Amino acid sequence: MKYLITTIVVVVLVGCVEANLTKDELALISAVENGKIERVKQRIEAGTNVSPKEKYTGYTPLHYATQLYFKEIAELLIANCADVNAKCAHGGTVLDYLQHDNKKWV
Repeated sequence: MKYLITTIVVVVLVGCVEANLTKDELALISAVENGKIERVKQRIEAGTNVSPKEKYTGYTPLHYATQLYFKEIAELLIANCADVNAKCAHGGTVLDYLQHDNKKWV
C-alpha cells in the first residue's frame, strides 16, 4: 500500500514538476521514492545531478529518501555530494525532518 501511495504521489508530482527537472532527474527521484537503490546507482553513475529541487515542493531526492526512511539510499546520495542543507518550500532541511521524527540514522 505504501508503494502504491508513493507511486500515485509521483505521478501527480511529475505533472507539476517536470518543467524544471530533466528526464534523468525525474528518473532519480522516482527511483528514490520507490526504494530502488540499483536504479539510484545507475542514475548517479550516469552523472545525474543528485540534488535537483522540485519546483513547488523544493524537495530533493535526499528529502524523499529520509522521509521514506531509505537509509542506504540516503547514505548513497550523501556519499555522492547530495546537499544536506537544501531547504524545501517550507524551509526544512533533511536534518530538520529527521530531528523532528527522532530519526538519527543519517
